[in-house]
Amino acid sequence: METDFVVGHVGRLAPEKNLTYLTEAVCLFLSQNERAHFMVAGDGASASEMRRMSDEAGLQGRCHLLGVVEGAELADVYDAMDVFAFSSRSETQGLVLVEAMATGVPAVGLDEPGVREVVLNGKNGYLLSTDASPSQFSKALARVRALTVPGRAALQEEARLTAASYSRSSTTQQTVELYSHAIASHAGARATRTRSFEATLEGLKQEWRILANLANAVKDAVATRSGSAK
Repeated sequence: METDFVVGHVGRLAPEKNLTYLTEAVCLFLSQNERAHFMVAGDGASASEMRRMSDEAGLQGRCHLLGVVEGAELADVYDAMDVFAFSSRSETQGLVLVEAMATGVPAVGLDEPGVREVVLNGKNGYLLSTDASPSQFSKALARVRALTVPGRAALQEEARLTAASYSRSSTTQQTVELYSHAIASHAGARATRTRSFEATLEGLKQEWRILANLANAVKDAVATRSGSAK
């Protein structure tokens, strides 16, 4: 028996997020899949244009712009998705992709910085070339829908594994290791100069204090983002 299929998106609805492209692609997908819906959490200047496009396509009953959603309600939004659609060309980190994957939602996105680091083509979703047409994006969404139950489960499991690599403990450990290496290298360079041992030791202490503060800041930031996805 065919069930409803939900394409989801979360984020600030701003022009630089390439949302007219995304809406065109998803509307094309919906027009070819009667039991499909588009669910969007977020608000911004592009919301009215997205609504206009869906209305003109005759899909107003299946395009749901929810406005700003937070906390437990946002977790419910992610949980309702079958695939996360993301077409931004201006991301630096792609945290909403990680949030979606934390709930086992595979993603379809464009091969751009901040996206290619999270979306692994064929493993936890599908990564399209930057010049992919809305039709090609729509076909990638259809590809997710057409997966067998085991095939979709494999994408979902890989999505969870990807999200786990961005967890608080993992991210903090990676940051500590990075700065440990940087400090060790810096200390080695200092040792070649004529500075006293005491001065070098004091410098290291100060740098480790900075590192500890940074690690705590990263831990708190990731914990906040992960909490919103539960």
